[in-house]
Amino acid sequence: MARLRILESTLKRLFALTGNRCAFPECEHAVVNQDGDLIAEVCHIEAAEEGGQRFNPKQMDKKIRHIDNLIVLCPTHHKTTDNVDKYPVERLREVKREHEDRYRDQPPKISSDEIDRLIGRLTGIAVSKLPAGATRTKLIGRSTELRKLTNALNRDTHVLSLVAWGGTGKSALTAHWMVRLAKRNWGDIERYFDWSFYSQGTKGEQGTSADLFIAEALRFFGDPDPQAGSPHDRGDRLARLAAEQPTLLILDGLEPMQFGPGPQEGLIKDPALKSLLKGIAQRPFRGLLLITTREPIKDLVPFLEQTVVELPLDNLTEAAGAELLHHLEVRRAGAKSPISPDDHELRNAVSEVNGHALTLQLMATYLARHAGRRHPPPRPLRLREGVENDQRRARLPRHRRVRTLAQWSVRPCRRSAAASGGRTDAGGAADARPVRPPGPARLFE
Repeated sequence: MARLRILESTLKRLFALTGNRCAFPECEHAVVNQDGDLIAEVCHIEAAEEGGQRFNPKQMDKKIRHIDNLIVLCPTHHKTTDNVDKYPVERLREVKREHEDRYRDQPPKISSDEIDRLIGRLTGIAVSKLPAGATRTKLIGRSTELRKLTNALNRDTHVLSLVAWGGTGKSALTAHWMVRLAKRNWGDIERYFDWSFYSQGTKGEQGTSADLFIAEALRFFGDPDPQAGSPHDRGDRLARLAAEQPTLLILDGLEPMQFGPGPQEGLIKDPALKSLLKGIAQRPFRGLLLITTREPIKDLVPFLEQTVVELPLDNLTEAAGAELLHHLEVRRAGAKSPISPDDHELRNAVSEVNGHALTLQLMATYLARHAGRRHPPPRPLRLREGVENDQRRARLPRHRRVRTLAQWSVRPCRRSAAASGGRTDAGGAADARPVRPPGPARLFE
């Protein structure tokens, strides 16, 4: 069984408690130098493997990688503490405790960005830059796609591009799959790096450079001078470095790096990024480059069905969409439990938005926010403009899509005053007059 990697959270705490100094008494050797390079060593008090100093055969793997068994020392004092007679387990733990107590109540001397880079270099697993909320909601209706991603990782596929309209769930699927790999200790993957381009392309051409990504990735994969060479050379160099060990590289939201409608639609704009993609597609590569984008990548067409796979991501099925709304606890007015995923009106609501994942989540948020108000969340739902055309809606800016959702026209389900004694009942007959839902449309803008 492979030894478990030290957890990212453990390393963050460990470096924060170093005070950027070697833990050996009176040693002033820094942990990180002015260039952000690690010049100290993360050491095990009880060795991680048989034959190491102070190895304890009865120690469990999870205890070996626990923060209590880790100490940061400069190379000189790492060698010094190899003298197990002078530095037994109890003595090293005392050294660690005294050093960390000096800095426990002080602000960290190493910045969070520096710590993130150190963690990536030490573990081979970079701190993820995928959207923070991508795994907040349970992944539903994507078991087939999860299996295809895993199959691509374990076969001869070099590049897999996940293609779908905005809001379909590409980032969520990718992030959930990545988390599952991490929980399995990454399998055969030795290095992981990801990047999200979603913040790019919002300010014209000036926002569509891959320079920062290329530089950060080259630094992570051990390139001594990330700025050296032409853009083409840097991209090609990154492809070669990534191929040296089994690697999972994820590029999320690549569409800002592609040309829009026109003769060059779908082609990559940035020469370094284009060189990287082609380099991974055409050379031996152990691992997988996973890309999410709204547009097929035309630069990779020559490699399709050879080393490149394009996987379209469809909207959720009616059953999966209803299960999602049930999971998000959509309720009828006054009800204590969520609507059953088998409810036909819930499924009709899913059909009206063609199973578009983002719209369903916004729908659930809307209903939750208006629960218990004077006009309770009504049923059935009617979307007023263009929501049935998912492709057209997906091309709209996000605020337009949300405004469309907020402009529902609905029929509240009420009994007549005579029949109900002045009460309203979600199970009664529906009034025929359409009514705007409560709350201003700007709630979503």
